[in-house]
Amino acid sequence: AEMFLPANIVAGASPMAQYVTAIVCVSEILFFSASIPCVMGTDIDISLKDILIIWVERIILSLLIAGVVFGLRDSLEVARSLGLKIDRTRICGGGAKSPLWKKMEANILNLKVEELAVEEGPALGGAMLAAVGCGEYENVQSASEAIVKIGGTVEPEEELSSFYEIKYQQFRKIYPAVKGLF
Repeated sequence: AEMFLPANIVAGASPMAQYVTAIVCVSEILFFSASIPCVMGTDIDISLKDILIIWVERIILSLLIAGVVFGLRDSLEVARSLGLKIDRTRICGGGAKSPLWKKMEANILNLKVEELAVEEGPALGGAMLAAVGCGEYENVQSASEAIVKIGGTVEPEEELSSFYEIKYQQFRKIYPAVKGLF
C-alpha cells in the first residue's frame, strides 16, 4: 500500500512528481520497516510523533534543500563557464544556522562553505559599500578584507560530493524536460 496508492495517484503526473513520490515512498518503507521495530525494541524514550518528525526532517527537507542547492550549482556552473575560478562560497542568515543546509551545500557545490561571523551579511555588505563610498576604504575588496570575519567552515566530503555529482547530472537531464510544467 505504501507504494501502490501513491503510484496510482501520480501515474499521469510529470516525471518529476513521479520521481519525488518514488523517493518519498521508498524512504518511508525503509525508514519505518527498519527503524521503528529497532527503536521500539529498546528502552529509548521516543514517541511515534517524534519518529515522524525525524523522518520528515530527514527526507522531505533533504529533498527540498537539494533542489535549491542544485539551482545554486547551476549558477556556479554558469560562473565557471565564464572563466571565474571559485574555490569557496559564503553563507549567512537562516541557512547558516542549519548544519544540514551547510553540509549539503558544501557537498553539492563541492566547495568549502564559509559561515560569516555575523548573521546579517546583506546589511554588512551595505555598510561596506557605504564605507567605500565615504572614502574609508579604497575599494570593496580592501573593505571586505578588513571587515568580514569567518565564523566557521564546512568542507565537502569526497564520498558525498561524488554521490551528489551523480544526482546533479540527473537533475540537469530532468530539469529541461519538466521546467515547462512549472
